[in-house]
Amino acid sequence: MSSVEEPLGLDKLPSLSTIDPQGFSCPDCRSGAEDMGMGSCWIEGGNRSSSNNSNMKMITYLNDWIIDSGASVHICGNIRAFNYFTPIEEGEHRMVLVGDLRPLPVIGKGQVVLKLASNNILVLNDVLYVPNISLNLISVSSLGKTGIRVLFDFDKFFLIKNNIFIGKGYCYKGVYRLE
Repeated sequence: MSSVEEPLGLDKLPSLSTIDPQGFSCPDCRSGAEDMGMGSCWIEGGNRSSSNNSNMKMITYLNDWIIDSGASVHICGNIRAFNYFTPIEEGEHRMVLVGDLRPLPVIGKGQVVLKLASNNILVLNDVLYVPNISLNLISVSSLGKTGIRVLFDFDKFFLIKNNIFIGKGYCYKGVYRLE
């Protein structure tokens, strides 16, 4: 299940106009990955940013989060993105079938917290950890079950809950990327 919470006071993050690319690094980015114009990873000194008021791990880069109307669950390929994580029980063999019909193993599930460009927080629960997935997927149907509507409009989309704007993203090379 997903929910939206008030921002957790991360106003100290740099803006894209003031960020010094030399001072920031990201152990999670794949080499040669395209920026997509959505901003750089914001991890100063190799440590993921987190709220001062909480132990909640916040993902502050979103280049690889795709809104997917064909996904039945949220899926993430980066273990470091999880706020908390529970491994699949021993003996339980679970696979997901991706768009090109390849079965990929599920290692566990947990919670991922995303700080959106709108300064809202998107909490994704029951996110499956699939290490071999190439892009992280946000399931439209799973969002809908939590009261979040996804409104598509040609080359962009909007996330709405209780008629309040939560976040948005844009279509780039045929996929809708969360901003």
